[in-house]
Amino acid sequence: MEYLNPPTDRMEERAAPAATQKSVAPPGFSIDPTAILRRLLRKWWIIVLCVGAGYAAAKLYLRYQEINYEIEALIQITEDEDTGVNTRVILGDMGVDSRQNLETDIMMMKSRGVLSKVVSDLDLAVSFFAEGRIRNSNLYGSGGVPVRVVAAAPSDDIYGELMTLRVLDSTRLAFGLEEEIDTFRIGLPFTSRFGTFHFVLNERASRPIDDLLVTFYNPQDLADRYADRLTVRARPNSNFLQMQIEDEVPQRGMDVLTSVIETYDSIMISRKNTSSFKTLNFIDERIDEYRNELNSVEQRAEDFIRENNLLVDIPTNLQMQLGELRETEQQLATLKLQLKGIDNLAGYLQNGEDPYRQIPYSADIPSVNIGGFIEQYNQLLQQREIYLATASPENPVVQAVEEPLSGLKNDILDAVVRARQSMQYDVSRLNNSADSLLNEVKSVPGQRRELLSIDREQGIKEQLYLFLLQRREETSLTQAITASGVHMVEPPSNEGPVGPDPLQVYAIGLVLGLIIPTTAIAAREVLDTTIKNQTDISEYLDVAILGSIGASEEENHIVVKHGSRTAIAEMFRLVRTNLRFVAVQDKNQVILVTSSMGGEGKTFICINLGASLAVSGKRVLLVGMDLRKPKLGAYVSGLSSSDTELPGVTNYLTGFAELEDTIHPIPDHENLFYQPCGTIPPNPGELMMGNRTVQMFEELREKFDYIVVDTAPVGLVSDALQLRPLVDLSLYVVRYGVTDRKQLMLAADIHQHRKLPNLSIIVNGVKRGANYGYGYGYGYGYGYGDGDGYYVQES
Repeated sequence: MEYLNPPTDRMEERAAPAATQKSVAPPGFSIDPTAILRRLLRKWWIIVLCVGAGYAAAKLYLRYQEINYEIEALIQITEDEDTGVNTRVILGDMGVDSRQNLETDIMMMKSRGVLSKVVSDLDLAVSFFAEGRIRNSNLYGSGGVPVRVVAAAPSDDIYGELMTLRVLDSTRLAFGLEEEIDTFRIGLPFTSRFGTFHFVLNERASRPIDDLLVTFYNPQDLADRYADRLTVRARPNSNFLQMQIEDEVPQRGMDVLTSVIETYDSIMISRKNTSSFKTLNFIDERIDEYRNELNSVEQRAEDFIRENNLLVDIPTNLQMQLGELRETEQQLATLKLQLKGIDNLAGYLQNGEDPYRQIPYSADIPSVNIGGFIEQYNQLLQQREIYLATASPENPVVQAVEEPLSGLKNDILDAVVRARQSMQYDVSRLNNSADSLLNEVKSVPGQRRELLSIDREQGIKEQLYLFLLQRREETSLTQAITASGVHMVEPPSNEGPVGPDPLQVYAIGLVLGLIIPTTAIAAREVLDTTIKNQTDISEYLDVAILGSIGASEEENHIVVKHGSRTAIAEMFRLVRTNLRFVAVQDKNQVILVTSSMGGEGKTFICINLGASLAVSGKRVLLVGMDLRKPKLGAYVSGLSSSDTELPGVTNYLTGFAELEDTIHPIPDHENLFYQPCGTIPPNPGELMMGNRTVQMFEELREKFDYIVVDTAPVGLVSDALQLRPLVDLSLYVVRYGVTDRKQLMLAADIHQHRKLPNLSIIVNGVKRGANYGYGYGYGYGYGYGDGDGYYVQES
């Protein structure tokens, strides 16, 4: 029982002198550029493969990606000089930068309303494709589409889907998704689960393709996509706009730019003609009124002559008087017409339903001031409508346009009042003159006088009717020659492909192929906290390293045999030699082998270290003291059940077997024996603390030169620590790429507090080419290299 007591003086003498203990700090995050470079060099083939994959991916991308073409056009925005009113000058006088006006033009061109009309006019919501082996070819403008879409109302779930369209003959076609194709009549509307469609034959198709793919797009979404593609920029210090758009089909891109310009031009003309439309409506109403009156007067004259059998000859002096009277009454009728127009204009201005509506203006209003005011007022209203298309009413630019409108409206009302007063005076004067002439005509006989009166009224109505017809023609002509101010300087043209750029795509593929694996390998190196070299151990643990054992590829767990010259066998022989340098009084009879956790190869080290000692002529016993997950028996016998079926340690400790019955020879290995675990006990810790454990080791010391003990990992259970008084040397196994550096804190604590005697380190699982590698040396300076004749390859 003396071994279970605190260490005696004799035990302290057996222990190796403790090295100066360094202060061990927990492993932290660090970056070792040299280690990263070494890992990159070891994984060079992965980098080469990824670079090749990046190049291949770039090549495939270019093969299947649509090529975009850049289409450009140049237009000029000018004002209509014939109107006499320059809106940009007016806005400049109000402090509004004229460049903002160009920005408004740009926003109008890119608005959803303009692009939606372009999509509708060009039928862009439907695209036809010819199926290809690599990619499908868009048939826009190619003349290969045998049918036209008269009407289409597709369901929302097929937008963007490639649908099959196959012309069977001149009257039938097959249409639908690949798995749901139905036959329909050409020229008749039809409805399916995909929506309602109407296809007709395209007589203009020059090279019809019977098998097609067709895709329907949401018109609003398509208009938004074209708005994003369209770029309109104002050239500095000019009224020129540079227009650009990218499209996979050059002809379609040119058609889109042309349609945008034409649509914007028609919208601007329509807005400028708003006043003319209202004026024409006013004149047409008056023409209809006077046409009816003229027809009525002519019918009265004809009926009066027929009923009274009158001759149409009129004396000369009477004709002169009638001519003067007709001229006076014609002037009077013209003034009354103008006065009625003035009254209508005043009523229109005083109507408060919509304060921002265009004022109709007729050319028969005599006041020049009124015409100029109305023209200027309508111009500002047009500008306000353009701004409101892209801005809110609270926008400072919109409010800057609205400020002068009320003043102009008051000026127009004042001019209307003054013109009405002047016209009323002229009407009174002409009435007096007409009354005087009428008294002179009254001396003519009654029937003749009545006929002259009808004839005079007919002439007046006819003159007014002709006058209004002339005004309508003048207004229509003005409307017809209205210019929007959009002038095509350079029509849309194809400037060539712009993307994707092959050199750029290849560069991106190669760079990504280089960066991604390099970053991944470097990140793995940085984040990998496992043991990879001797420095990782020496930073946290000041303990002798007996040697490094390479990774074994053999299925047999015993790699050290008599006469073997493999690299791993030589490594174990080196460890056997190094044992003498850490011997206590030249005796390392009982050697304990443990590790931080399972899977680090402590049982493998235990078996082959024992084998290397056995081939030197020493009697060696391998003891399976891992009473929880025993593996020793299975490793040496090849039978997984040998640890528990054969009598072993637990059988002796519980008194059910004699010591000699628990020791078994290892076939083909002279001087090498093993003692398996035996039956797994329910209380392994308490069992190892019994007196029979001390008795067993005392007897074994007398029978064997070396006793190598395989124990449970100290990072999981404390079984190995209970054997401290019974062992001479402790070997702590760490495994390359498995043991975490944080677990060295446990080994440091064991060494610092002498929980196990004479602790040394063995590095297991070193891979070829690693820092512990076969050509880098290990232990205390002994090294071997492939092909140098010191050892042979493992068979």
